[in-house]
Amino acid sequence: MNNESKGMWLGFFGIAIFSLTLPATRFITPYFDPLFIGLGRASVAAVIAAIILFIFKQPKPNKQQIKGLVITALGVVIGFPVLTSWAMETVDASHAGVVIALLPLFTALFGALIAGERPSMRFWIIGFIGAAIVTSYALL
Repeated sequence: MNNESKGMWLGFFGIAIFSLTLPATRFITPYFDPLFIGLGRASVAAVIAAIILFIFKQPKPNKQQIKGLVITALGVVIGFPVLTSWAMETVDASHAGVVIALLPLFTALFGALIAGERPSMRFWIIGFIGAAIVTSYALL
């Protein structure tokens, strides 16, 4: 298998695994507090990441990298898992999945604001048209 095919399969596998996030979270919200669910997910991920970093002998981050890691952690560790867990108390996973379809546009927006990336005007126009369609569908 060539690298491109391998990358596509790994990407597909990642999407399939990620797609379990909302249904699994929705399933357990009646039994656990959303804060516990969100921080529990982050804790498990942190342990796995630490093991992988140790196995591959990765260097410790420097001060500049720590700043970026803290900013990232606010969204990845606290924002997404905790807020998603709270949302799953009131909406179906399928409905939330449609809302999360806005994630790529917000990723691009923060890429522009934080990382200085500059997508074309056509990208933004089409992206916001898509976001309007997704939002309209979610409100049905």
